[in-house]
Amino acid sequence: MKEGTTGLLSLSALLCSAVALAVSFYDRFEEAESAEENHLERIEELERELAYLQGGGYHPRGSAYGSGSQAAETDETYSRFNDSGSGYLESDVEEMRWTMAVRGFMPATADHVDRARRSMFDEEMDAKSKLAALRILRMADGLDDDVVRATITAFHSTDDPRVQEDFLELLDGVTTPELAPTLLKVTAEHLNYRVRRQALDAMSGFLPDPELEDWLRFVEKNDGSRRVREEATRTLRQLAEAAAKNK
Repeated sequence: MKEGTTGLLSLSALLCSAVALAVSFYDRFEEAESAEENHLERIEELERELAYLQGGGYHPRGSAYGSGSQAAETDETYSRFNDSGSGYLESDVEEMRWTMAVRGFMPATADHVDRARRSMFDEEMDAKSKLAALRILRMADGLDDDVVRATITAFHSTDDPRVQEDFLELLDGVTTPELAPTLLKVTAEHLNYRVRRQALDAMSGFLPDPELEDWLRFVEKNDGSRRVREEATRTLRQLAEAAAKNK
């Protein structure tokens, strides 16, 4: 009887933990959705203000605002600003849209792609700013060889392993020739295992290749991190499976 009770209590504790974990994940999901909605509502508000300042009309989400100057004058939104604020609002709206595009909540516009490309070649931009620009270019299929070479330079310009890892993640599958030796050097010398593991994953664009496969086998046996070794094993297994299918 005692053993049964103890088992029941253990099971109850386990279920409570599972429920708490599920609630935690649900709360985080709701928070993410709420943050996205707040961003969209803020963009909408700014666009409405900007439209009034520039003399136009704006009707968000199908709602109807009055027409003509009378509607603009009676709307409390309009009364808080004058023409001198339109430049600021336009810039504010654009920055909000840029941030949403970087996070994948909105599609990047042609202007965003152009801005992102210019940022990649701007020597005064820091690595985090270039990482944001690279996200835009990756989503817009804009990773040409020049951008990849600029990314390699940005990768070496920072000592932040998380930023470096993100750079390599965005370069996964890229085949620019200058990238291969960079990835080899990173997997051989970088002190952070997460960066080494991501470098291995980014090699997919250069595979199959006998020399790289030999290197993967070496890493599989000799890297100091179990997770890096497992990544090498996974990649080699995928290569073997692909080769078997092509026979």
